[in-house]
Amino acid sequence: MIKNESLINTVIREGHQKTFYHHGLKCQIVRNWAGAWCGYVYKKKGFVFSPPYYVHGGISLETDEMIGFDCGHINIDLVPFLYSDLPHAEKLKSITEKYFKRTIYRTKEYAIYHTKKLADQIFFEQRQINRLFKLKK
Repeated sequence: MIKNESLINTVIREGHQKTFYHHGLKCQIVRNWAGAWCGYVYKKKGFVFSPPYYVHGGISLETDEMIGFDCGHINIDLVPFLYSDLPHAEKLKSITEKYFKRTIYRTKEYAIYHTKKLADQIFFEQRQINRLFKLKK
């Protein structure tokens, strides 16, 4: 149970996941165990991931099928878990409030924006790679 009413209302209103396409790439945002948004871009057949990519907090997951980031960095992000009755939440909340005073909640719109930003980088990088291969032929 989250104690901060406006945060709980935002979390409920936003839901827990959204799938969409950007530049023909499948994108998805989902909440992690702490309630923070994570954004993923799925690899299209023939595409190559070659970081670095620049998104919120940096890349936190890369597999053969997808690449992604999260909005759950305790030093910059306010995560809904901190306002729950789950074990250790109160202790983590007090540490966060004491040492990291500028944490803010990252909204669904924020996660979508950064997921699209990641898809933009992958798409335009792949377009450049394709042009180079055409030039070499």
